[in-house]
Formats: sequence, structure tokens, C-alpha cells
Amino acid sequence: MKRIRSTSIALAATAAIAASILSASPAAAVGGCPSGKACLYSGKDFTSLRVTTASTNACYWLSNYGFTPGGVGVRSWVNNLPVKITLWETSDLNNWYARKTLGPGAFSSDTNAAVNPHWYSHSDVFCMGSAKPY
Repeated sequence: MKRIRSTSIALAATAAIAASILSASPAAAVGGCPSGKACLYSGKDFTSLRVTTASTNACYWLSNYGFTPGGVGVRSWVNNLPVKITLWETSDLNNWYARKTLGPGAFSSDTNAAVNPHWYSHSDVFCMGSAKPY
């Protein structure tokens, strides 16, 4: 009888813990970027939001969102998608160079602190997942 009672208490405790986990409110989104989306900002610390996308297989010109190669670059970013984001650079539309990969579930609050920050400010296109600009 003791064994059954111990098992019942353990099961009740496990159920209570599971219920509290399921009912807990989700953590605040990094940089205000919603779950299931990727966000690119022109300011550090997730300021000046320029792009929010849920696409997982497409490419976009950064200039369409106010980024300018050699000028206004991606200064912070959040990738809440299950796929990578690749920043691409080109000089003639025939030769493309993958400059930086933004991993799934990752973020950066200041790309100027990166090893090669110019890749964020000199990119022309960003592609989601396995999409390529060529």
C-alpha cells in the first residue's frame, strides 16, 4: 500500500509541474521580433526595424528596405525561423558571394562587434533557407 501511495504522490507532483510549465507565459521575444519571424534592424540593440519576414525560402534586396551597401547596413538581427538567413554580396549580378550566415534561433544586438562587420553593411541581398540570389 505504501508503494502505491508513493507512486500516486509522484504522479500528482509530475502532473502539477507539467501543468505549470504549459500555462507559463512565454518569454519576451528578443528585440521585439515575433516568434516564427526574422527581423533585421538598421540600429544596434534592435532599434530601427526595417524587415520582418516569415518566409523560409526566398531572397530579397536589402535596398528595398532602406539598407544601402556600404552605408546603412544590418546592425542587429533576430532569426526566430527554423532556417538560416544568408547575406549575399555582388558587384555585377553574375558573381555572388555568401558573406554571412545568420543561424536559426540566433540573434545579434550589435553586428559592429562581429569579426567582419563590413559583411553586414556591404551585403546586397538576404536569402532565407536554401534560396540563392542567382
